[in-house]
Amino acid sequence: MVQIKKVLGDNIRRLRTARGWTQVYLADVLELTPSFFALVESGQRGMSLETIEATAKVFDVPVASLFIDHSSTKIPADKDIPLLRNSELISLKQRLLSEIQKTISDSVDSLMEKTD
Repeated sequence: MVQIKKVLGDNIRRLRTARGWTQVYLADVLELTPSFFALVESGQRGMSLETIEATAKVFDVPVASLFIDHSSTKIPADKDIPLLRNSELISLKQRLLSEIQKTISDSVDSLMEKTD
């Protein structure tokens, strides 16, 4: 259980600092105390499912992403990469699908011109 608390705390700290938020700000948004988040981020305290869900919603990330252990990744600590928000992933997916569709359409048009 200690490992899960540490992973959760590390991910909340990563998301919070990537947005430039303080523990005071996050606590205020979620109507909790800054000392609560200090304990969570240090891995000394867990969170209720309701608080985990509300925290994920504030950061606009899937709940499951709060439990991904990044400590074993080969990204140096000074090159910390924040997790993408759901809205950013959806936007990226839409842009890629649009580009793929245009490329296919252009290719088909080109082939049709060559057969005429």
